[in-house]
Amino acid sequence: LTAIKAEVSRLSATPFDSSNSAHEAALESLWKTLQPDRVREGGRVSEAWKDLGFQGKDPATDFRGGGYLSLLSLTHLAEMQTEFCMRQINEFNATSMSQLKELPLAITSINVTGWVVDMLARGELDSVLLARGCDLETIHEIHVALLRHFAAVWKAEAPESVMEFGSIQKLVREQVRRMGAVALMAADDGLDDEMAVVQRRQQAAAGRDADFGMIID
Repeated sequence: LTAIKAEVSRLSATPFDSSNSAHEAALESLWKTLQPDRVREGGRVSEAWKDLGFQGKDPATDFRGGGYLSLLSLTHLAEMQTEFCMRQINEFNATSMSQLKELPLAITSINVTGWVVDMLARGELDSVLLARGCDLETIHEIHVALLRHFAAVWKAEAPESVMEFGSIQKLVREQVRRMGAVALMAADDGLDDEMAVVQRRQQAAAGRDADFGMIID
């Protein structure tokens, strides 16, 4: 536990550095994962980043809150939960700024990274790490579970605007404290299992439709 806590502390305290090729590569990887067919107008600093849920034209300013760790966790989220991320992005961009009720993915993820760091420091993640592995991969998995739980609560609460982020954040953190990180991860695993079943059913139905279509032809 000591080693992973030190690693998380180091990464979260490491500022995003535009002159660091690894940092820039991770940021570009994020864009390509979530916007694979889109050329970003304006280059590195662009209004297009706002579509991913960043606050400004340069994501570097948003990463100040969670350091390099927040970028790594966001990139992991995008790669492992691409469909979920795209759904969040599409819903966010479908609403006008004056009536914004959907979660901005990037900023939400950065905030959740801060929760993970805080929970780790409090010892609230020790049992999960010991059970699943004391490594950065488990930290990223916890981040995913927390963010997906937060998004589900946000939908259920149906806030009038993103200005209610703070109050729902307080609600979610209290929920997680009560249920515990182990139960949170188990629930998220169950969600993945349910989604896998749905996907298999959809694929099977598509296969039957395809076969039926061939018979008609």
